[in-house]
Amino acid sequence: MKYAYLIFIPWLLYSCSEQPSEIDETVSGVSNETTAEEDSIAIMGNFERQEECWNNHDLDCYVEAYHDAPDVQTVSRLGLTKGYENILNDYKTYFPEERMGKLFFDEINLKRLSDQYYYVVGRFNLVYEIPDTTIQGWFSVLMENRDGRWLMISDHSS
Repeated sequence: MKYAYLIFIPWLLYSCSEQPSEIDETVSGVSNETTAEEDSIAIMGNFERQEECWNNHDLDCYVEAYHDAPDVQTVSRLGLTKGYENILNDYKTYFPEERMGKLFFDEINLKRLSDQYYYVVGRFNLVYEIPDTTIQGWFSVLMENRDGRWLMISDHSS
């Protein structure tokens, strides 16, 4: 009986603590979570914005889709690059204006991992007029919702 407190104290702490309820998920009847459709629209908007930025030869704008942090990363045939500024510098080094072409994304597939994360797979297409050619490749990105904005935290392109 002298060890009964080992059972009683955790039970008492648990029963006196505030238990989660359905009410916690809403504030004044408004859900705190976005729907998958709202997320999809926002994420697709990021890719549309990237196309617009690229096609206007604005790489500073293009990389705004990435989280501005030292741990953001890209992986390509050239290797791993970490850090927002390093990613921006790589784009500027490897894609001077005359090598940018026209960009569009297609075959985009979104997978919701949680309210905070999405895994996105798609194809990038770079169209060049001279010579008349299109370069295609695939990408996979991990996107995180940061203060209501969906940003890439990891990008693999090949």
